[in-house]
Amino acid sequence: MTRSARWASVVAASVLAALPLVAQEGEGMGSYSNPVALGVFAGASIPTGAFSDFAGSGWHIGALLQWSSPTAPIGIRADGAYHKFGDKNNAGIFPSLLNATLDGTLTFSTSSTVRPYILAGGGVYSQRARDQDSQTKFGVNGGIGILVPLSGFSTMIEGRYHIIFDKTEGTSNSAFIPISVGLLFR
Repeated sequence: MTRSARWASVVAASVLAALPLVAQEGEGMGSYSNPVALGVFAGASIPTGAFSDFAGSGWHIGALLQWSSPTAPIGIRADGAYHKFGDKNNAGIFPSLLNATLDGTLTFSTSSTVRPYILAGGGVYSQRARDQDSQTKFGVNGGIGILVPLSGFSTMIEGRYHIIFDKTEGTSNSAFIPISVGLLFR
């Protein structure tokens, strides 16, 4: 079993194991008056694995559209982001990528207003480096976050792990970790 398949299995098992716990409460993101949220986020993007051999840490900015069930702790989220990585070897490469993902979300009920959540899904990733054609590949992602509802909007902090299926002969799939802070407007 590949590392990507193992990682996806762990995320899926975590979601399935957590469902009975959150289902007991019957309360999730839907406790808000509006189940639709628009959001913006930004943060650091950290390459891992073989991708980190030539790409340094960078930044990202993005937007999202989220729907949360009014009766269950589940939801759907579509987001897009632009990532700009550093040039680790001073070769003038400066890799960047655009991604668009569709994720399922599962929000946990707590006794406080802070709402932890997990998300997982897939999407498309368009990679580009200086003087090279862009490549569009499929990939998967998963992560965890914390949502803090405020008056009329919420703040979020999340970390995700993205794997892009761009493996070629003698290389491994690209992977990176974006750590984001953002605002959601309902």
